[in-house]
Amino acid sequence: MLAYGLKVLGLSRHPFVAYKNSAAANLAGTAGTSLTVTYSPVAANLVVAGIQFASTVSALTCKDQNGNALTLVTNKTFNYIFQGVAVTGATSYKFAWTTNSKAAGFVGEYTGVKGIGTNASSNGSSTAQTLSLTTTKADSFMVCSMGTVATSAFTLVTGNAIRVQSNSGAGNSSSIALIDNTAVASGTSLTCATSSGSGAWSVMGVEIYPRQ
Repeated sequence: MLAYGLKVLGLSRHPFVAYKNSAAANLAGTAGTSLTVTYSPVAANLVVAGIQFASTVSALTCKDQNGNALTLVTNKTFNYIFQGVAVTGATSYKFAWTTNSKAAGFVGEYTGVKGIGTNASSNGSSTAQTLSLTTTKADSFMVCSMGTVATSAFTLVTGNAIRVQSNSGAGNSSSIALIDNTAVASGTSLTCATSSGSGAWSVMGVEIYPRQ
């Protein structure tokens, strides 16, 4: 009877991935070689971190204050997205790079994550930012780092929500947002889309999924 009820309601028999919380930071009007986002995740949850630069950088890393590194998933132009399991005691995450640049970044936390699936990226120059990917597991989340080389706010077009967004202040030319979307069935095409001020943009997306 319980199994039948789950089927009728369209529910899964395994835990769901869920968004927990997030934080963001920026360098305001000053270029630099590091940016720290203060955030304390629950140990063993998944951390996703994104950063948008105003210019080209190199040797980029993202680590918590104890030196535990996140893994780079993908990047395009000046936008990068990282992921990793939160380690006990983490209270902040620091992006560090060479060559001064202004920047804006975020850290997001998700619960119930078993693994990392596919990833995708896109870029363009307009007031509309969009990215799609096809899920490889059931009940997946598509988590996106939405970035523009401009100082402008994002408005949600497609997705669950803009979880957090930040820009680096007047004259900085880098804005970023954390956005996600979900699908029940494997093989679903998911899209995250926003609108903002006109300018060059790029979007990084990664699939995260629960125990199957």
